[in-house]
Amino acid sequence: MKKSTKVIIGILLTVTIALVTFRAIDHEPVNTLPLDKKVAAISQNSGCNLCHTKDHKLPWYSGLPILNTKLKRDMKKGIEAIDLSDLYKFGDTINSMVESVNFQKESINSQKESINSQREIILNKLYRIDKVMEDHSMPPISFTILRPGSAINAREREIMLQWNSIKRNQFQF
Repeated sequence: MKKSTKVIIGILLTVTIALVTFRAIDHEPVNTLPLDKKVAAISQNSGCNLCHTKDHKLPWYSGLPILNTKLKRDMKKGIEAIDLSDLYKFGDTINSMVESVNFQKESINSQKESINSQREIILNKLYRIDKVMEDHSMPPISFTILRPGSAINAREREIMLQWNSIKRNQFQF
């Protein structure tokens, strides 16, 4: 086989693998999903969970020597910047806190400081998510190069911002 034929086959194979990977990763959540599940799917598909949660599955390329070092460094910086491990529990946390306020009014003074602290932490996370959605700073370009299709598209951004708005409004009790 000629060298030029090998090069062409190699290029076609690379492009095919890239397109298959892109299609496998880049898909919006199904419209029939509840909003919380859509946000969870977006976060998973775009790779937010990889760097911003403590329990995540490492991608296949994490075993490669050069990428392993960069990935570990990025993951450490990501979890230090914002820990989204409880991202999908916001709804449950909000509901339980509202119930706590409504059904245990007699002990509200003792719980008030804890509730306000949790509330501020979650509101801060929601505002920070809004900021990166609005300025398109996440996921970083270095991440999207290794994982084609992980960039958040306009519809996914709209879903995330809608979810954040709803959760912030629920939290303003």
